[in-house]
Amino acid sequence: MTIYDPAAAADIAAAPLPTPATLRHRRNVVYQFIRFIAINLKMIRVIGAGHHAAGDWAPPGTSGPA
Repeated sequence: MTIYDPAAAADIAAAPLPTPATLRHRRNVVYQFIRFIAINLKMIRVIGAGHHAAGDWAPPGTSGPA
């Protein structure tokens, strides 16, 4: 059973539509790959900073923090 909600329909109708440039970017495989690489590099940087921020990092082969 589908219930029609005029308020929800009005909200959806008022939503902004993507620009032609946005649609081109969404369909462009090269652009998607570049964005994929960029977000992965950002994640590596954030994760690496989180691992080193606590001050308890020690180089491999040592007994503990310096």
